[in-house]
Amino acid sequence: MHAGNWKSRPLYVWLFALYPIVFLFSQNVGRVIEEQVVLSIGIALLGTTILFALMFLVSRDRGRAGMTTGIVVLALSTYGHVYNLIDEQSFEPFLTALYIVLSVGGVVLIVWKRPAFPERAAPYLNIVGAVLILMTLSPIVNYYYRSSVQSVRAEETATNKHPQLRNSPERPDIYYIILDGYSGNTDLLRDYGYDNSDFTDALEERGFYVAYDSKTTYGVTLVSLAASLNMRYIDESDRVAAQDSRSVEDYFHQLVTDSLVAKKLQSHGYTYVFVLTGFTSPSMIADVNIDFHPEGPVYFSGEDIASGDFRNHDSSWFYQRPFFPLLLETTALLSFADDAQEVPTAIGEPYKYWAPERALMTWDEAEKIPAVPEATFAFIHIIKPHVPISFDSEGNRRPYLTKDTPIPVREKRFLEELQFVNARTLEMLDAIIANSSPSPIIILQADHGSVMGHPESLDGRRTNFEILNTYRFPGQESCIHDRDIIPINSFRSMFNCYFGGDYPMLEARYYAMPDNYDDLFHHEPVDILEWQAEQDANGRERRP
Repeated sequence: MHAGNWKSRPLYVWLFALYPIVFLFSQNVGRVIEEQVVLSIGIALLGTTILFALMFLVSRDRGRAGMTTGIVVLALSTYGHVYNLIDEQSFEPFLTALYIVLSVGGVVLIVWKRPAFPERAAPYLNIVGAVLILMTLSPIVNYYYRSSVQSVRAEETATNKHPQLRNSPERPDIYYIILDGYSGNTDLLRDYGYDNSDFTDALEERGFYVAYDSKTTYGVTLVSLAASLNMRYIDESDRVAAQDSRSVEDYFHQLVTDSLVAKKLQSHGYTYVFVLTGFTSPSMIADVNIDFHPEGPVYFSGEDIASGDFRNHDSSWFYQRPFFPLLLETTALLSFADDAQEVPTAIGEPYKYWAPERALMTWDEAEKIPAVPEATFAFIHIIKPHVPISFDSEGNRRPYLTKDTPIPVREKRFLEELQFVNARTLEMLDAIIANSSPSPIIILQADHGSVMGHPESLDGRRTNFEILNTYRFPGQESCIHDRDIIPINSFRSMFNCYFGGDYPMLEARYYAMPDNYDDLFHHEPVDILEWQAEQDANGRERRP
């Protein structure tokens, strides 16, 4: 091997180490913490270099050192993929033994038998590695190009000047409260054997109409909320419009944060209060964004962001998840993924969306909104009882469950958390109602049903249709009377009841989303009667 012939150098070893990281980032660009991606790359390159040096000391041959290092790198980086594909815990010991035998056997064969093919294969493997890396770059480059374009447009979409009128009988405060992943009573009884009627009875005592047969049109948070807050179905025009955003996911974030409902209510004199979940970015049109940090709530407007007065609130902070656990789940170190998830929030950074502290602070902050003298429209999204399960029935913090937690234990813990969510939500509602004059309009509903039960149809499509859906329309109690109202019609009804609107009720349609967040535009129509019959039949099998 000639020292100057770079084609024969085993560069593929480092390319193969980089590829799983870069590929995973390309599939999640904009969703994960970029600093952790960079750190992961640094660790992978350093670790690969150290391993290559050790193999070179043993074999005294660059080609063989490269091939043996490549075997170890591939074993480490593919184990999690294979394990997750099999999805059977009992198979883990066999899979681990198989990987060890193949990896150790390959290394021994190459180092001690000293075959010549590692050196000859290097140029071809280098090409393969380079092509793999290049194939992952397109979505990354496209995302950052769109980001640069969108940042220029941000100032144009900042808070528009609008009247901000005081609370009055004509303009009662309006609350849109989302409990994430909250199933309807029928689903909870069928899938868990849990009677949730105490909670819904308590809501009725407080003046809520409970739409017991309500189902969401879409079973994924962003699409469901985007449809509800814009009072329409998602269609092909959205797919075209999303091409101008940084990503499809970012487009749906904006539909939620800067919604048609919020704009219409601002035109009626309402002050728009957007309570951040950590899952969505701040609203560029909100009069007040409220975020939650270890040091307490933080308040800022969309105009503050656009003007640069709030630079420390980079919008990417608000819905990026840690990259480390996502990466570890694909490797031989997948058992450490849960530990990597529980990294404490640093001072100066907002709580992540799954942090129990964020949910607790959101309940507390919602109770303060009635004190605002202006007529307010408050969007309050609490990512509970959605997993991860964080509380016991008394609201005490519980450690996150690991992936190998038995299903009965997981369900028991879920129902304990649900009891706390019910109690704390009723406490919040009582505070809002008691401290509001005139009496407030409240829409309390879920974005989709629980992912803890059995929400899938037999062909594996994600549905989660059955949801909690309730309305408190003081003075207009007869306005909502459909037990199966879909969330898309919620604000159509409200505008008709209180603001002289003339919105027709849209026909209920339901869509499965088999690709989940991998393709938010892949919607498959579902015959809801067939789906319901299937769920009832499955429920009878599970709970005879």
